[in-house]
Order: sequence, then structure tokens, then C-alpha cells
Amino acid sequence: MDIEKKAYENLNVEKAESKRREKTTLIWDSYMECLISAINESKFMKRAESKPMTTPKAASESHVTSRSIHSREAADIAKRLADGLGLNGDYIYAGMLMHDAGHPFSAHEGEEIFNLIGQLENCGYFHHNAKGVEIIRSENILEKALEKIPEADRLNHEKQLRDEFDYFLDVIISHDGEATINELDLDEEKFEDIHQAVSEKLKRSNSKNNYKFVAQTPEGKLAKLADVIAYLASDIQDGFRLGIIKDFDDDYLEVFGEMFSRGYTSNRESKIAYAKDFIQKIKQEKIKELKQDTENTENKEILQQALDIIEEAKNAGVSVNSTEPQEIEKFKAILDKKIDIMRKSAGSLSEEEQQFLESDIQSLKEFVNKMTTVSSSVVQSVTTNMQEYFINNILANSQDLSKNAHLSEPAQKLFGKLKKLNYQKIVQYTKWDYQEQEQPESAMNLVRIGAQSLIKSGVIRDKFYSRSIRKTITETHGKSQEYVEHMRVAGGKENEYEEYRKNIGMRTLKNQPAIINTKVMGKGKKAIRRCKYFRDLAEHTRKSESNFAIKYENVYEAIPSTVSNNLYFAVPELHERKKALEDEQVAKGKMREEDRTIKIKEKKTILSQFQEEKYAQVREKVLTRYSQLISESLEKCETIESVQAIENKIIADFVAEERNHMEERMATQMAIDYLAGMTDRSFNDLAIETGFLRRNVEKKGVRGSKASESVQAVLKEHERAEKLYEAKKQAGEGR
Repeated sequence: MDIEKKAYENLNVEKAESKRREKTTLIWDSYMECLISAINESKFMKRAESKPMTTPKAASESHVTSRSIHSREAADIAKRLADGLGLNGDYIYAGMLMHDAGHPFSAHEGEEIFNLIGQLENCGYFHHNAKGVEIIRSENILEKALEKIPEADRLNHEKQLRDEFDYFLDVIISHDGEATINELDLDEEKFEDIHQAVSEKLKRSNSKNNYKFVAQTPEGKLAKLADVIAYLASDIQDGFRLGIIKDFDDDYLEVFGEMFSRGYTSNRESKIAYAKDFIQKIKQEKIKELKQDTENTENKEILQQALDIIEEAKNAGVSVNSTEPQEIEKFKAILDKKIDIMRKSAGSLSEEEQQFLESDIQSLKEFVNKMTTVSSSVVQSVTTNMQEYFINNILANSQDLSKNAHLSEPAQKLFGKLKKLNYQKIVQYTKWDYQEQEQPESAMNLVRIGAQSLIKSGVIRDKFYSRSIRKTITETHGKSQEYVEHMRVAGGKENEYEEYRKNIGMRTLKNQPAIINTKVMGKGKKAIRRCKYFRDLAEHTRKSESNFAIKYENVYEAIPSTVSNNLYFAVPELHERKKALEDEQVAKGKMREEDRTIKIKEKKTILSQFQEEKYAQVREKVLTRYSQLISESLEKCETIESVQAIENKIIADFVAEERNHMEERMATQMAIDYLAGMTDRSFNDLAIETGFLRRNVEKKGVRGSKASESVQAVLKEHERAEKLYEAKKQAGEGR
């Protein structure tokens, strides 16, 4: 039996007949440090240092959690869980370092922006877990890790190492930190092998908007839990740092009281009281660190004054932990007022007594600073205790090897409550208003002009007529000739391509200067910056080879779904008629209310201008071609199936039309792909410099005055899941 088969024998994914949780054994186990080194040196990890978890950081917010810090914290937690359960800690640690590689700028909002653009432009969907797989592949992390392995070992095991790399990709595409209560403890779907699992999940995510997956290994299933445990703590810490929350309110205290008392408290009041006492004890421990400065009477008095100032600030609603300039100024004003009172009450002092007073004032300032540090460390201690509670609960409740690792029933409820509290009280108020209003339109404009440039420069043409890409699609991926038959563009444009390339300064050789035709492209900084964007986007697309083939397949297969979604909002008559038919069935007692199948979708509003424009275009086309079919036949339909037949005919016609314009679809997809890889800072700079976002937008903006639409949508999804979970429990179908 060869090494590859021996390694695979121990993989849970290969044992479809067994439910036993077993450690995943990989050839990579001996070379994990090589992979981790390649990850740490990667471009995506360097970008992650500048990508915040929830909000772009101001200069004063250096301690706000970055995406790279979160990835490492989640990886540490996942490794602890895996090691504690006798699983492969090194494997899940490496996988979790990469799990958020695909996150775009602006966190939830960025993901929603590109997902909606993909739908409107009929080029697929965007989810950061699938995007992460594409980035790991495009940055050649596998190849860079292999280069670090000693040559003799690499020659012996290269095939197995390449085959096994999909186990890490499965962690990335399956991690889904937004999993609801019903999705935390599901079993994996069975696939022929790990390669098919990753390939199928990638296709479903990008083509079907189906991105909720379960990992194929027991270690991979820990990712959801570790991800949430990590960001629950950092969200709370950032909430204090940004001044969004000033202190733990009763809702948080109730959860902490139940958690830290291990369920011994029985009602809300006793839970809150326990939590207050618990936190007070932490504060007292932290204050002990100042004991060496308070041994004499004078310093004790100054310390008390510092405590009074902090209490006064809290009573005034000022966050003493905040890094927000406005909060710092408010706190400083309270401190300055106290110092002024001290100076005025001292009356006339000798020069020497004046020096003593000023020394006392400096001591007061030092104590105030130390006390604010204490406040910050108290928050840190509370969140650390919270994390330890969940980690230890999973370890204690997951010893049954026939089940997935899981939280106890009480802990799972607290887990859900904390997620909900963080969304409600912190996360949805971390955004700057421009992220909800101006940034989405900037992204759409940049996608559109970028896509036009890729077409005008012939870059998409070059990819369509690449023999290797066509061979990859038809032979390597086993797709039918139908796919490549749509890879066509109008001929006779070579002179136009060449002319456009010259106009934007596209270079033939690397060291050739980029000379822009200002008569055609315009003068000024905006025109120059747009041309640079076009050149960078073209270079990004040219470098894409195997990923381009995969993206083409996904876009091709996504069109029926995106066309259907756009039709839903453009021609509401169709689903309104289906709903009316169900209403009749319910009224006649032929259908139960809970058995309805027609769901009403909510229209997103983050791209309202472009959405209305798109839906108006679709509606005009539909009514022009099918007005008689809709006006006469629709009302005659007596079954949902007959309405669906009309809808299917319209969708089929539009799908065929969209697939005849694959050049535009792929150009749009590649523009999305390029922009989504940017950090918050680099995207904003590009949007400002190209004229699609106003200058100093962050400085003039307001944070948190409008609740985040995308976070509200996540909240609603979790609330629906909780109701379903409780309904199943009451019906005796719970776990």
C-alpha cells in the first residue's frame, strides 16, 4: 500500500460508513512549518495586516483588531480545540491562518457589494470563503511551500502533498463564521474525494449563491466554532476602543453572569449581580498592580482623585477606553477641569508649594492613565474568561467520538446570545456612513469602467483564445464543447486593441515607460490614475491562467441563477401570481400556512441607483418580448407550475442571450476579482483619485450614525434560525 493511500485511510471524509471522529493524518504533518512559513510570507497575509475586522482604522486606532490578528487568534483557538480532542492541531492551525484570505475591504459591506454587483451584471456571486480558495491558488502558496521542503523529500512525496493540499482549501471554503444555530452541528456531505469536495463547493458558492458548507474533516468542523470564539472577543474589545459601548450593560452582564457562575444563578437579576461582582473582583486585582505607588497617604489621595475622575467621565457617558478623538477630548476636558479646580482652590502658595502642587498634578495624570489602562485590561480579562468558557465547554462535551465537536445546550444558547448582542450593539455601528452610501457606488463605477477597459484592450480576447485555457476547460475539467463555443469575440479589432493599449500607456516590455495619450484619455490626475488602474487590472487578468478557466466555468453556470434573481425584482407579477395561488390554497384549506413554498425576497438597497437601472432594463426587455404572454396567459394560470413554465421560458431566453456576451461577463468578473483584493485604504485611494469618491471622505464622515444593512440582514437570518430551532425542539426534533 503506497503512502498516499495509507494517509487517506485515516481521513474521516473517506470513511462514509463510519461516524467515528478520527484524527486526520497527512503527509503535510512532517512539513507543516514549511506551509506556515509560506503563509506568513504571503501577500494576502501582509494585506490582512491593513484590513480591519469591522471598520477602517483611523490613525489613533492602532489597536483595533486587524484581519491578520483575527486569523492568528482563530488559528490558536482551533489548534487548542483539536489538540484537546486528540485531532490534528497543526493541520487546522495552518488552515485557519488562511481562512479569511478572501475577505474584501469593508468586511460585511464589501462582501455584499461585490455579491450584488455580480448578480446585477450576471457574472456570479461573491463570498469570501470561496474567494479565499482562489487567492491561495493565485498566490501559489502550495508551490512556495513545496520549495521550502528538502529536495529529496519533495521528490518522494510531491504528488501526495499536492493532492492533500485540498484539505487546507476545504477548511477555507467551509469555515463560515456566520453559521446559525441550526448549522453548527451538521454532518458533512459525501463526495468522491477531497478534490471533488472543494471543486463542487467552489462552484456552488460562485454559481448558485450557495456558500453554507460543512468541512470534510473533524478538524475542519472546528473552524466555525474557533472563528466565532475569536471574533466575539475582538468585537467587544473593539467596541470599547471605538467608544461604541462605554460599559457592559445588563444584557451583557446577564450572559456573563450565567456563563461565569456556570449556570448556578437562576434569574436575570442574580445573573447580573454575579457578573458585576465577578468584574469588580477583576478590577480589584488589576488595581493591586498600583499598590506600590499608593503606600503613602499622599499617593492614596491622588489615586482616589483619579478614580473619581474616571467615575465622573463614565457617569457623563464618556468611554475612558476609547481611541476615538472625540471621546479622548471629552475625557481630557473632565481631567483639565479637575486640575483647574485643584489650582484655584490652592489659593496663594509659595513658589516651593506651587512646585509640590504641580508634581501632585502630574502624579494625578499618571494615575488617570494607569487607571484607564486598568479599565482596558478588565475588558481584556472578561473576554478572555469568555473564550475559555467556550473552549473548555467544547472540550468537555465532545468526548463522544461518534459525534461532531459541539457546545452543550446552555453554552450554545449563550454563544448565540453573544453573537446577537455584538451584532446589535457593536458591529452594525462600526461602519462609516460612506461605506453604506458612497463606497458601493464607487465600486460599481470602478467595476464598469475596468470591465470596459479589459474589453477595449483585447485582454479578455487573449484569454478567450488561449489554447491552454480552452484545453483546461474541455479536457482537464471535463466540460463540454458548449462552454468554449461561447468564448468568442468580434474579429477585425486588432488595430483598435493596439490603439487603445497605446492610449492608456500599456507597455509591451517591462521597463518601457507608460506614455498616456492625453488627447484621448484626458488630462489631469484623474485621467492618469484611471489609466494606471486599467493597466494594473490588465496585468492582473493576464497573470490569471487556471483561475481564469475556473472563473469562466463558474460564470457560465451562474447565469441561470443571476438572471432568475434579476427577473424576480424586475417582473414582480410572476411571483405575485404564484403567491396569490398559494393564498387561494391556504384559504380553501388545501395547504397549511407553514407549508408555503413561495418566499418573498428582500431587495438590497446598497446599490439602489444601479439596481433600479438594471431592473428597469430587464423589465423593458421582458414586456417588449412577452407582454402578451404575461398579460393574457398569467392570469389564466391556475397552478404554480403553469406560472413557473412561463417564468422558465423567459429565463431560458435571457440565459442564452447573456451567454452570448461572455466577454462582458468575464470582464466584469475580473474587475470584481481585482478590486476585491484591495485593502480599505488602497480601494478608497483608488476611488478618490479616479473621481468616484470625495476627498477626505473618512475625515469628514460619521461612524455609526446608520445601522449597517448587511449586518441587519445577518441578524434577521440568525433570528429566523433561532425560531426554527426552538420550533423543532418543541416538536421533539432537536438534537
